[in-house]
Amino acid sequence: MLYSHVTLLMLRVMDVVTKTSVQQSARMLVAEIPGDIQIGALFPMHRQIAGAEGCGAIWEQYGIQRAEVAILTIQELNKILPFRLGISIRDSCWTERIAMEQTIAFLREGVTQCSCCQTAGCQKKANPVVAIVGPAKSSTTIAVQNLLQVFRIPQIGYAATTTDLSDKEQFGYYLRVVPSDAWQAMAISQLLMHFGWTYIAVVYSAGNYGEKGFEAMERLTHAPGIDVCIAHAQKVKTMGENEEFENVLLVLNELNPRPKVVVCFCEGRSLNKLFQAQKALRMGKRSSITNYNNTTFDKGIKRIEAFQWIGSDGWADRLDVVEGVETEAAGSFSFRIHSPRVEKFEPYYYSLEPANQSIKNPWFREFGNKNLNVF
Repeated sequence: MLYSHVTLLMLRVMDVVTKTSVQQSARMLVAEIPGDIQIGALFPMHRQIAGAEGCGAIWEQYGIQRAEVAILTIQELNKILPFRLGISIRDSCWTERIAMEQTIAFLREGVTQCSCCQTAGCQKKANPVVAIVGPAKSSTTIAVQNLLQVFRIPQIGYAATTTDLSDKEQFGYYLRVVPSDAWQAMAISQLLMHFGWTYIAVVYSAGNYGEKGFEAMERLTHAPGIDVCIAHAQKVKTMGENEEFENVLLVLNELNPRPKVVVCFCEGRSLNKLFQAQKALRMGKRSSITNYNNTTFDKGIKRIEAFQWIGSDGWADRLDVVEGVETEAAGSFSFRIHSPRVEKFEPYYYSLEPANQSIKNPWFREFGNKNLNVF
């Protein structure tokens, strides 16, 4: 009992702190369909701002589309369910801090509703959430799960693939609908063996997703039937500057022998930066001249040859990863978790209008204003 009270007190303190800075922020908007049973969802409606834990540009593929397919799914389910299912969608902005703020908001609403039940004349706004779907990012999902399991609230992961979340003793209230990165690492290793690419380099994003993915790949190099040598492995910051990615490629280019194949266990933004760096270096250009890993590069650098890239599901089929660097990405491989097309979604999505849909999805008007050619 005391533990419960201490937890609620900590939640209240965190709530007061977050209210002072984010309560009036656009990221605290909620898309809500009320129901007898309410579930919560965390989608990155906005991209993360480079170098900051803030919300940037509106994100169609990972944010708007996921919110809309969730709304459509709820509407379809309510046609056949004997009760009314509801959903409350919040914006994670692809960052841990904001995802935690939004999770606290979900929990705060639940505590408020419980207090309301015991107060005469109090009218509940909506039922508290009984489970939360998301967020997308592995490290962010772990942070949210550590909070939710204190309150015994189940969490459903739709995109987090880190192997850590398979540990039921540590994450007892987490369920996933996607395979862990152990399977993806195995698929990448089999692809390498199929083409006889046994001498490779690996670049991976800093954070749980990239680091655990690399560890899974590294373990497989010693597995029976796998004969792959990782000549060099390099961690990169997803929000790093252009020169950091250029330096990574210059280091790989100086290896002797030089690996022709690079596996990128990266978030999409990292791979896009690597493609940009390859494009610049193939033309003999650089953002700046720096010293990296005790290796100095002269201003008169020679042009590098393109690498054969293999991207993890952080790239998958995302068009924004190759936008402007299509030539660099040509001939690459990427892995994508099996996701069959939802036949009803496309006609539904392209029939939406900002003026009407903004009632259900408060971010849709912002998206429509920035994509006037679509509507």
